[in-house]
Amino acid sequence: MVWRCNLSTINPSEFWQSGAFLRGSDGSVTLWQGQWEAASEKSTSFSRASERIGRQDFFAAEPSFLKGNSPCWQLSAADFAQFVVGFAEGSEWHREDWLRPRLETFADQFEAIQKRIQAGQLEKAVPMATATHPRSPTRGDLARWILRLLKAPRELNVYGFWQGDQGVLGATPEVLFRRQGRHVTTMALAGTLLKSPELSAAHVLEFLADPKEAWEHELVRRDIVAQLEKLGQVRSDQRFALELPTLYNICTPIALELDAGLGLDQDAVLLRSLHPTPALGVAPRQAGLDWLRQFPAQAERGSFGAPLLFSGQAAKDEAICLVLIRSLFWDQRGTRLPAGCGQVGASRLEREWNELQRKIDSVMTLLGWI
Repeated sequence: MVWRCNLSTINPSEFWQSGAFLRGSDGSVTLWQGQWEAASEKSTSFSRASERIGRQDFFAAEPSFLKGNSPCWQLSAADFAQFVVGFAEGSEWHREDWLRPRLETFADQFEAIQKRIQAGQLEKAVPMATATHPRSPTRGDLARWILRLLKAPRELNVYGFWQGDQGVLGATPEVLFRRQGRHVTTMALAGTLLKSPELSAAHVLEFLADPKEAWEHELVRRDIVAQLEKLGQVRSDQRFALELPTLYNICTPIALELDAGLGLDQDAVLLRSLHPTPALGVAPRQAGLDWLRQFPAQAERGSFGAPLLFSGQAAKDEAICLVLIRSLFWDQRGTRLPAGCGQVGASRLEREWNELQRKIDSVMTLLGWI
């Protein structure tokens, strides 16, 4: 159950050691603090099944679920910022300190995928490129970055989750699913148009009608609908251009009414059914995923493109599961800023490379490094 709180409720040492937060669409912030306890779906250690966080590495077969040793709390974004600002200290990070991905390495990935597409073995795959930094963030770094992300537009889901010396922080536009009772909403999000000073409304309409972008998007929408039809009644709405700070994505809202006989843990069922969609993975799903898992360039994928589930409003029986993109990942080795791009037969190397660079830069812009 979510409890309303004031600033005195937050235990700083617990929050910064093992914490999580999520900014809701209404601007409020839900906050978790304290040590995380691993538990299975059927564990009786949960006071309520929905008071938990679910996570999964991209190539992991099963999600894992965690609960904190204290309730989750809710407060206004302004109050959360007031708490965080007291810890925002230390030296700034700079764009020049990051080691950018190399075009030559990405080109090798691109060509390997194109060969499989031309041979009819794949329809789409999402290669990844990563900027790296040798440092891991301090508490002061995290505090500064959170304050900046809280200013991001409401279309972006601002969140963080960390345990000890590893974690993730970001502002993702992509939601794997939202669930309220048996009603589920999700989205097909694929196809990218980068913003520029010359971009007009006519260019956005052309983007929506572009055959390459439309085909990439339809692969994702079709896959999601096929998975959800096994779980209940599905409806796809009209696709549109979702405007984000530095780009547009093609988005199709999708709704699902879950069948009554799915069992108690609907979120676990949804996680297994939806992840990984071709928006961040590969099509066809299973055969392509087996190949992608062995692809050398994907060895460091980790949780990039993977799901992160937040739930805690037991009285309302709600959950939201985000897709981890537009994010920073860190551990004792340093910090990573990965980005991916959807590659189909009509893709061109220069265009995909530029898209990756702009996605990396969009995170740096949000964090004040550009």
